[in-house]
Parts: sequence; C-alpha cells; structure tokens
Amino acid sequence: MKVRLIGPRNAGPKLVGNLLRNGHDLIVFDLDAAKRAEFVVQGAGLADSASALKHTCDVLNNSW
Repeated sequence: MKVRLIGPRNAGPKLVGNLLRNGHDLIVFDLDAAKRAEFVVQGAGLADSASALKHTCDVLNNSW
C-alpha cells in the first residue's frame, strides 16, 4: 500500500517504523528538517512538498 504522511511530527517515529516494518511504500513530508532526516534514516522516502504527495497514494494522512 502506498502511504503518505504530511507532518507526522512527534508521533512520527513510531508510526513510520510500524508502517515500514509492515512493508508499506511510505513517503513523508514535514516542515521540520530534523524530523524529515529522522524519518529518512528509518527508511521512509521524502517528498519535496505536501502538495507533491496528494496524487501518489492510496492513503494520505495530514497530521497538521
């Protein structure tokens, strides 16, 4: 499943880890550069913007 997260913030590390462990195609976007880097280290893909995600997924979560 193609899952996209916009602004996962503090809930992100556990959520990202669970989605990746369960084999989902995950791409995230967050305004916080440190959080983006943390999610990429976990194995998530990174989008250039929130709007870049909206047409590329089965599930879109906006945590803002």
